Amino acid sequence: MQDTSQDKRRWTDSFTWSNHTGQVQTSERQASSCGSSLPEKEAPTAAPTDLSITEIMMKQGCKAFTNLLKATDADETFNQNLDSGLTMFCPTDQVVKDFMTKYKNLTATKKKSLPLYHGLLVYMNMQMLKTNTGIMNTLATDGANKFDFIVDKNDEVVMLDTTIVIAKITGIVKDEEPLIVYKINKVLLPKEMFKPVESASAPDADTPVDSEPTDDQTLMITMGFKDWGARDWLWWC
Repeated sequence: MQDTSQDKRRWTDSFTWSNHTGQVQTSERQASSCGSSLPEKEAPTAAPTDLSITEIMMKQGCKAFTNLLKATDADETFNQNLDSGLTMFCPTDQVVKDFMTKYKNLTATKKKSLPLYHGLLVYMNMQMLKTNTGIMNTLATDGANKFDFIVDKNDEVVMLDTTIVIAKITGIVKDEEPLIVYKINKVLLPKEMFKPVESASAPDADTPVDSEPTDDQTLMITMGFKDWGARDWLWWC
């Protein structure tokens, strides 16, 4: 007699899968028609595109920045663009707290543009950032409002230069394509919203700070006194 155990096992597995599918479908129909309290289907494991950006960041030291995203609805913009690839730069909690005084003085439009300025519409892991340095557009880029910054590196350190500040990437919060979230040590300040801090004017590097007057300068001073008349001299004294 022919051994049919393998075929029988295949048939049983197939039947079990089909039967399980049929039960789920039947249960759903019954629940919708008569409101019975049948066990619900177990939720599927979250795929990369089902990731909650805000939940990830809240648990990884980016709670303050996440609150900015939610307060301005910028989190919706990030989530809408997640499927196509997304790179985010998250200032740590203390960095954001120190920045809040400036943030409160921004208009509503600028308050939303600022967190959008911390995202790129493409997935870029660390190696990609190191090999693709240069100007990067952000989620805040809109026509004439460039809202871009420069990605640069010094040895193994990747830096983001907005021309107002230079921030360094200090760690990775999450890396699961199509999403990657980096930690940075400064809030990114776009030049479209902030002015550079003007440093105090310093003397030319070629001129010593407390140098003695040159011979030509001494001669000019002496000649100036000689040209004065006696009356002018007495008035000055």
